[in-house]
Amino acid sequence: MQRDERLGAWHPRETEASREGDIISIDCGAVVNGFVGDAAFTAGIGQISPLASRLIEVTRQALFVGIAMMRPGTRRGDVSAAIQQFVEAQGYQVTREYTGHGVGRKARRTTGAELWHPPGTGVLLTTRYDHWTLEPMVLVGTYRTLCLSNQWTVVC
Repeated sequence: MQRDERLGAWHPRETEASREGDIISIDCGAVVNGFVGDAAFTAGIGQISPLASRLIEVTRQALFVGIAMMRPGTRRGDVSAAIQQFVEAQGYQVTREYTGHGVGRKARRTTGAELWHPPGTGVLLTTRYDHWTLEPMVLVGTYRTLCLSNQWTVVC
């Protein structure tokens, strides 16, 4: 295990189970009657540090900031910028490596739903717009991440 002193949490190795104080994120998808759905949540295991608790709460709030922006006439960049501005005002960063993605009839890897686009850019949202996920990924310190050798586990 490698300890992240900022969060008071450990980054588990592939052979070790999570334990009290860790933060876990679970991201699940499903296909039902030809439609792709996606849902994710982050939670602490047992007692977590105040910083870790605040990180989870700021991320939750960032999601609602983005949801409030998703209305016809808004551009994807407006949504992204609102999330990024909120997150950075709280002293955190949004990742640059990962984005939201399409859902609906098929899931696409990326759809320009990045969290760092300037306002006024990107596709215009309409009432008939293809659906996409908002996935604010909020980080302490830097926006950089590292994907481990298993090509699935991401650490920062």
